[in-house]
Amino acid sequence: LLQIDRVFNIFRARFLGKVSPVHFFWGSFDLAVTRFSGRAAPSVWRPVPPNPAREESGSVAANEKYDVVIIGSGPGGYVAAIRAGQLGLKVACVEAEKLGGVCLNIGCIPTKALVASAHAAFVARRHADFGVTIGRPIGVDMKAVKARKDAIVDASVNGVTNWVTGMPGLTTFWGHARFAGPHQVTVNGETLEAEKIF
Repeated sequence: LLQIDRVFNIFRARFLGKVSPVHFFWGSFDLAVTRFSGRAAPSVWRPVPPNPAREESGSVAANEKYDVVIIGSGPGGYVAAIRAGQLGLKVACVEAEKLGGVCLNIGCIPTKALVASAHAAFVARRHADFGVTIGRPIGVDMKAVKARKDAIVDASVNGVTNWVTGMPGLTTFWGHARFAGPHQVTVNGETLEAEKIF
């Protein structure tokens, strides 16, 4: 019952707009870990306040040392980077294109948004099977479908971007990472060192 109550409170906070979808996901993940491992889950879904003193990649000196370097900011990358930052580690996250990776930008999220529109059209066209009468043929406005998909993607990417850029101790580097050694990567001519590189 305690777990159900916690899940309900997360849902309530989510739909009141107090946390982002990403915070909601990570909170749900920790609840699952708690349920199956028996350990206490930290409250990691609380919004993190912006950190105006965060370093930008252009101001970092060569051979900068980090606790962790994470290559790629897809769902695995940005969640790992944020979690490492929450644990107090100094983190560098390297991204070549857009935060969120393929999943948020051109993969999972936009695909599911399009599938949802297709499903709505499918159900609407079967209205008579459900005893519903509609006085005109069902049509699909692809411009509106695309606009809805784009809005969902933008909201997801903006949420991740705001969360990542506001995380203390986490620096984002834009460019391709190339290994220069067992514990070194280079990004746009800068060398990043870390004991752990993911």
